[in-house]
Amino acid sequence: MPVKYTDLDSCLSGEAVLSDISAYGLGMVTGVDLQLSTRLEIWLKVPDQGQPVYTRGKVVWSSIAGMNSHRMGVSLERTEFMSLSRLMRIH
Repeated sequence: MPVKYTDLDSCLSGEAVLSDISAYGLGMVTGVDLQLSTRLEIWLKVPDQGQPVYTRGKVVWSSIAGMNSHRMGVSLERTEFMSLSRLMRIH
């Protein structure tokens, strides 16, 4: 699932791919190495033709996933369970 994000500290935006999701966090793979504690605004493009799911979170871990590829874990600030259930049906 495609992910768009904005780094709230630097105001830089980027794209990633969702690798996993839970009620409290998500994993994503991107071409940029985001530092620990980076605060993010996140939009998940759900393939159900609805609006993207918006959330906010903080990078809690990061590792190299390959050449120019980084996998990271993001702890979500707040969970909106209605939006999360929409994601879980598809993912």
